[in-house]
Amino acid sequence: MNHKNLKLTIEKIVELASISRTKGTLALETPAKEIEDMFFQQAVLLIVDGYNRDDVKQILEMRIENELNCGATDERIVIMRMVAEGVLLIGEGTNPRFIQEKLEFEFGVFWNDGMLWDMSEDALLKRIEQIVELATIFHNEGITALEDKAHELNDAFFTYTISIFTDAYDSFDISERRIKNELMCGKTENQITLLRMTYDGIIMIAAGKKPQLIREVLEYCYCASQDSYIWDNTEETLMQRIKCFRGFSNIARLGGGTALEAEISKTEDLFLRYALRLIIEGFNVNEVQYFLERRIQNELIHGKSEEQVKLLRLTTNEALALCLEFREDLKENDFYYNPEAPPSKTVFVFENIVKLNAMDVQSLLYELDPRVLEIALKNESEDISELIYSNMSVRVRRITKSNVDSVNPQVDVIENAQQRVVEVIERLADEGTIDRAAVKK
Repeated sequence: MNHKNLKLTIEKIVELASISRTKGTLALETPAKEIEDMFFQQAVLLIVDGYNRDDVKQILEMRIENELNCGATDERIVIMRMVAEGVLLIGEGTNPRFIQEKLEFEFGVFWNDGMLWDMSEDALLKRIEQIVELATIFHNEGITALEDKAHELNDAFFTYTISIFTDAYDSFDISERRIKNELMCGKTENQITLLRMTYDGIIMIAAGKKPQLIREVLEYCYCASQDSYIWDNTEETLMQRIKCFRGFSNIARLGGGTALEAEISKTEDLFLRYALRLIIEGFNVNEVQYFLERRIQNELIHGKSEEQVKLLRLTTNEALALCLEFREDLKENDFYYNPEAPPSKTVFVFENIVKLNAMDVQSLLYELDPRVLEIALKNESEDISELIYSNMSVRVRRITKSNVDSVNPQVDVIENAQQRVVEVIERLADEGTIDRAAVKK
């Protein structure tokens, strides 16, 4: 693999991302035409023309699949995948620095450099202490202090996963994909234990979990002694475990989390205590399932058979059912879960589009179905039409104007289309893509 070509491609993607970030995607039209790689050029023009993310992704994936079928080299396919990933990030308005770090990390421009592979229990315990220290810093001093501390770490995976969080990007799947890449390149599940534990710890920090709870979960998940588990898989033991959870259900219903917490100290089975602890501490169903399954996978990695972990899997299933029930009980007594509580929504009407800036309009066009937009623009004011058209590429502007002129929908159809545009604006404002202050005007 020629890393020089990979780095040159990343540099070009970052250059385009910087232009888009400051001037909008429409400003990419001219530099895109200077790109010699036709796949790269066409990918950029797709976002310039305002295609939505799913359509761009589908088109690029089909093109890559065709190249594979035609015998393209591994290096060519890697570059095409990198271009596709980079262009999608540009279309989403992602920070150029983050795009660079992400692509370098995910596509292995520094493949194993700076990664720690120590699998000893001492290394795991040391990493837990580092994670707890970071959690404490974040809890007491905030995200800026956490970012400063991250730069002192000597593990690229650890540092990069933290940077995903401190840069406020909801993209932890990047670290998960890096783990999968390591497995594909020959690492064993045992060898990547430190990576998985780091990933889990940073996710819990990002979720606002308390430092001591993070310590307990990671120790339970990765370092807890097997001697504290019950390995009896007889039918009698399995039925007793089901009966045990029925009792927990009644306790939770009558006494809530406090009463359920009192039951933790009464059981000798560490896996059962661990499951109850996750539920009480407010982990949702997906999180409970993830951490319990992670412990089971660690048991399998260290020699246990599927037959031996049968009680653990049963406990997991019962814990998930209890978690769902426990959360429902909370909802009944929590204003934030009250379906009758009126939503706090800003009133936004279609005519207020003129108050959006150019970058917000381009974000809107990226998400809109062109057919909906064409109907919504019918008979609209010159101010609105001009604002929309000025944020389109020349080619798309010509096509859209032609289509708007050719349609003749009824008034209620136009109003429905405009309402769908408003709904997209509200969603983008909720996600932080569009400036909420503009929507409030």
